[in-house]
Amino acid sequence: LYSPDGIECIACPSGRRPASLSVGLVEGLEQVLEDATCEECPEFFAGQAGECRRCPSGKQPNADHSLCVPCVPGFAGVGGACLQCQNGTEPNGLNSTCMPCRPGYAGVLGVCERCRPAFQPNADRTVCTRCPQDRYSPSGLECLSCDAGYSVNSSQNGCEACPYGRFGTDGVRC
Repeated sequence: LYSPDGIECIACPSGRRPASLSVGLVEGLEQVLEDATCEECPEFFAGQAGECRRCPSGKQPNADHSLCVPCVPGFAGVGGACLQCQNGTEPNGLNSTCMPCRPGYAGVLGVCERCRPAFQPNADRTVCTRCPQDRYSPSGLECLSCDAGYSVNSSQNGCEACPYGRFGTDGVRC
């Protein structure tokens, strides 16, 4: 609460708190008097009715500091500060920390996407790369070799049996 006229106390608007003035020392203790104005909640804080609280993990203040809102996609954080996740990582379920992209996923700027069939994530999980011609990927998880008697199909998402009368021992050529 603050008092603009020194008579009546009223609540500060959402996202604001009473401003204080330090007026010196009295017997070793600092006195703080409420000023006749309100100030914005500090960085990483949000509040209602003149009370500002630090935002919890996975959230940050909205533009007017009235509410704590979830970190935007690709961002995670603690204590009201959301930071963008590095390439090859994404926020965990609570948006409190960044985790490596899940198997079969790759991404940049904190957003991981599933790799398509015939592709697999590169080592740092930043991009999906096409399987070599002699390998296949049915789910985008990893590139595999065909068994003997089979070869990679043209879509590189599975294997097909060698034609009648032909056989392959390496899973590549019939």
